[in-house]
Amino acid sequence: MDAMGNAQKGEQKKKKMLPNDEVSLFCEQAALILKSGVPVVEGFEALFEGEEEQARDDSFRKLLTVMKGRDQLSDALTAAGVFPDYMIRLVKIGEVSGKLEDVMIALAAYYRRESDIGKAIKSAVLYPAVLMLVLAAVIVILVTQVMPIFNRVFQSLGAEMDASMTGVVNVGSTLGTVVMGLIAFAFFCVAVFAVIFKVKGGEFAKDLIGGIIRPFGSLFQTISKARFASSMSLMQTAGLPMEQALELAKDLPFDKRTKAKIDLCAHKITDDNAETPRAMSEAKLFDPIHLKMIKAGYQAGQLDTAMERVAQIYEEKTDTDIYRIVGLIEPTLVVILTIAIGGILLSVMLPLAGIMTSIL
Repeated sequence: MDAMGNAQKGEQKKKKMLPNDEVSLFCEQAALILKSGVPVVEGFEALFEGEEEQARDDSFRKLLTVMKGRDQLSDALTAAGVFPDYMIRLVKIGEVSGKLEDVMIALAAYYRRESDIGKAIKSAVLYPAVLMLVLAAVIVILVTQVMPIFNRVFQSLGAEMDASMTGVVNVGSTLGTVVMGLIAFAFFCVAVFAVIFKVKGGEFAKDLIGGIIRPFGSLFQTISKARFASSMSLMQTAGLPMEQALELAKDLPFDKRTKAKIDLCAHKITDDNAETPRAMSEAKLFDPIHLKMIKAGYQAGQLDTAMERVAQIYEEKTDTDIYRIVGLIEPTLVVILTIAIGGILLSVMLPLAGIMTSIL
């Protein structure tokens, strides 16, 4: 039995999870089915009808098979094996509390936000990476192809360069070598972090990067705050007590500091019987102005709404931080590219101009 259970777990780990945008779309569709009052099985059969790609997928066939057996939606999602555990647990809570439709709407918003954050980070990383590749290619061509051509021109002219001109050429060669070395080191660091990401996990790699580069550390904390606020709003919508909500939130991908703050907040609520706003304030989970918003929502019985608004605020701040970091990286790379290329070209053009002047 244990061997069979371990094999099933291994198979589930190997199975590729659906991306966040597809999970969000699925939740929206499920919410529409539940809102329409159509039986869930009939609704999903109509949903997948004619969609050849999904019909061929074994995971969705399992989903429909289990649903036809009139099991709970959470059981069907588990059998499909392509949905996040966090989503399945919240669906189960929604079924028990009778708020499944509200939970699916909230889950759709949560995974849409996760998808938007992921896309923003990827687009922000892509441009500097492409710029660095172009920089590397240009420098390599100049050092390995262009400068040897000019050296052959010098030799064919039969002229000798004085010490100052020789120094200029050496400076250009050294500059190109240094820039290529820096670019190679940068790509080596990226490769090392990719290996760490693969072996140790994404959160360990993010904590490591955030500890070395402060702007990235601040960005990861902002993302964690947005993710935590969104998850709290979702779990409040599902009717989950705050103690259980905090316990469930521990499984989500947060940075190291945010996880420590969540543990402290949970301790304040369970052991010290502190109210949620006070516990979050003492744990410093959010900025003071946002904690006031949470306190007002808590007192008005609208904590889920307040948390959703706080999540939106931190999502907007995430976008701002990402573009600010890109705004620092982009001009830096352009300046390096300009100085390197300009220095290399001047190092060969100035001696050539001097030789041509002496000949004429």
